Amino acid sequence: MKAVATAALLLLAVCCARSASADVVELRSGERVEGRFKGADDAAVRIEVDGRLVTFPPAAVRAIYYGPPPASRAEPIAERHDALGALAAVRSIARPGVAYQDYAPRVAEARRLVESYLRKEDGAPALKGAIAESLHYYALAGTAWSAGLGRGNYAAVGTDPALARCEPAQRVIAESKKKSPFVWRAMGAGERATAGMVIATADDGIAALWTCAGDKLALAESLGPAPAK
Repeated sequence: MKAVATAALLLLAVCCARSASADVVELRSGERVEGRFKGADDAAVRIEVDGRLVTFPPAAVRAIYYGPPPASRAEPIAERHDALGALAAVRSIARPGVAYQDYAPRVAEARRLVESYLRKEDGAPALKGAIAESLHYYALAGTAWSAGLGRGNYAAVGTDPALARCEPAQRVIAESKKKSPFVWRAMGAGERATAGMVIATADDGIAALWTCAGDKLALAESLGPAPAK
């Protein structure tokens, strides 16, 4: 059945081909993700958005278009513009070498503007969800960073449900279990606290959360007008 479903998606992609520069993956939720279609198989439908590869389960995809679908994107509102701009500002510094004292205020400002936007009704629930999740991952990275500096609790990171949805973070955890199984056996605080510790202290743990935050932000930018530069 999986092979049949994937073949149907690919056939639909061909049938809906258009002469335009951007491709679109339309989800069953109504979300439309614009970028460069990279292929589909039984495991995932892949589309590149602003240089980042975003994947979806085939069962979540309604259609694939070569070119934009008929409907337009969500209309801009000021609060959304500010929220996207604040998250983009966090993304611009979320990289190796940034100091915590520079990162934390950017996240706090993004939280203020995103929460202001989320209180508005703009008829774009999918876009709101992507913005909220992007902020959550950037904030979770800050929580992990703070815990690694001795200012927080590893369990707050490991018990956050968003951690399980972040594939790059899950790969960091899986690699830790493979390379350092004794750490997981020795920790008396439980597996979730240990997962939080690994994310907070591994070389690529916080970066994995940044990747998930960036992916959600790229999705939000594809669903609505990007902030002016």
